[in-house]
Formats: sequence, C-alpha cells, structure tokens
Amino acid sequence: MAAEFAAVTPEGLQLVRNGKEQVDVKQADVVRVYQVLKRSAARASATWIGLAAGFGAGFAVGYVAAGPPARVGPDIPKAAVGAAIGLPCAGIGALAGHFAAGKGERLVYRAR
Repeated sequence: MAAEFAAVTPEGLQLVRNGKEQVDVKQADVVRVYQVLKRSAARASATWIGLAAGFGAGFAVGYVAAGPPARVGPDIPKAAVGAAIGLPCAGIGALAGHFAAGKGERLVYRAR
C-alpha cells in the first residue's frame, strides 16, 4: 500500500491515502515500511554518465573494428563507423546508469 505517513499509535500506523482518506493499519499487519526518497542530482547524473561511457566504449570499438585504413570502403570514414556503433551503446549505457542508480527508497522498519 502506498500512502503518506500521518501518525504512530500504540496499535499501529495511521496513513493518509490520496491526500484525504485516512487508513489505520494494525501493527501485526505491517511487514515493512519504506521511506521514498527524492532523486538527488548526483543520482540523476548516473544516466548521463552511463550514456557518455557507453558512447565512448562503442565509438572506440567501432573505430578499431573499422580496420587500419583511414576510410572503410570508398567513402565511409572510420569515425562514422565508430559513431554508428557508439550510438546504440550510448542508449544501453544510459539505461544501465538509470537502473544502477537505485529505486530511491530506504527501509525504515521490518517486522521480525
């Protein structure tokens, strides 16, 4: 159940759901309580770091894989091959950075 904290009573918790509905939860029914944290700028930057790292790694692999001459084929520069491989790798890196940043919640209470 997702709700905002209202009060603690000897019997359990009082929560507010949807901004107006008060819900009383008995202590025996509470298994875990999490505090939802706002994403900080440092956590949000993990997506951009992943994007840059993915593009850099993909570009390097594509550039090296293009071979020793300065051009691949009649008119395709090695840098274009590196960029073509780097772009999908940038997307993969951005997704990895986004999910590696975590959910942004902290365990406050767990029943024994």
